[in-house]
Amino acid sequence: MDRSHRVIYMNTFSKALAPAIRISYMVLPEELMRRYIDNANFYSNSASACEQYALAKFIEKGYFERYLSRVRKYYHTEGERLIRILKQSMLLPAVRIVGGESGSHLLVKLDTSMTDGEIKRAARLNGLNIACLSEFCSQIRSEYEHTLVLNYSDMEEKNLREAVRRPGNLFIQW
Repeated sequence: MDRSHRVIYMNTFSKALAPAIRISYMVLPEELMRRYIDNANFYSNSASACEQYALAKFIEKGYFERYLSRVRKYYHTEGERLIRILKQSMLLPAVRIVGGESGSHLLVKLDTSMTDGEIKRAARLNGLNIACLSEFCSQIRSEYEHTLVLNYSDMEEKNLREAVRRPGNLFIQW
């Protein structure tokens, strides 16, 4: 994909597998790889050789790909469940829901005259910690306004329903 041979791709297995696995990696363009081997390969590697070997076998035998497939399917199902709960809710004025196919959060565009600051203040006064998409954006754009970021990882259905009901009450009060 990198036709100019200038991109270094870096990642870790900590989030995909477990935080205790402190193994990361770099994919370097060929010329940079030669320079890395010649000049920086002597730096101490803090990852255990045993863990690296086990991870290599895990990947080589296809277990990592199967694991990722299972996790994607699980979060897809969880996302669909939250979308269903959001659509059933009469309290939260959602006009568009984005996400749920993968990952662990949804973006919920709201039909409200409240600013994101007002939404967050009202939520805080009611003991809620709400994240708005505009907080994560470097540019201010109207399409980022009035959009909640809802995380749905590892939540029971009753907690998901409560997570939709409680913020929905804010808009009734306003």
